[in-house]
Amino acid sequence: MQRTCAALALVALCGCGVSKAEYDAKEQEVEGAKQQVTQLQQQLASDEQQITQLKSAVGMAQSKAMTDDQKSQLEEAKRAMQEAEERGKLLTDLTAKWLDDTKSRLKIEIETPGGKP
Repeated sequence: MQRTCAALALVALCGCGVSKAEYDAKEQEVEGAKQQVTQLQQQLASDEQQITQLKSAVGMAQSKAMTDDQKSQLEEAKRAMQEAEERGKLLTDLTAKWLDDTKSRLKIEIETPGGKP
């Protein structure tokens, strides 16, 4: 009976173990997976850095776009101011001409009693 138990125990131990080849294959698979995880983590860090750079570039572009918009508004304001100055000068010139014409039409000659001015 002892022999039978010992034989059964020996058979059980031999049948439950994993072969060296299978263990090595799984170990290589795990190492490959670890390397892949490391590569993916590095790629993720690189991608996150690129995203940060792109966000910064977008911010700068938007800032420049606002500056361009402000420049456009400034140019428009300058044109409007120049047109207003031109209209003001024209109004001043027309007023002066009107006053000259009016003065010449309203020129009063005073006659002396002898009939001569």
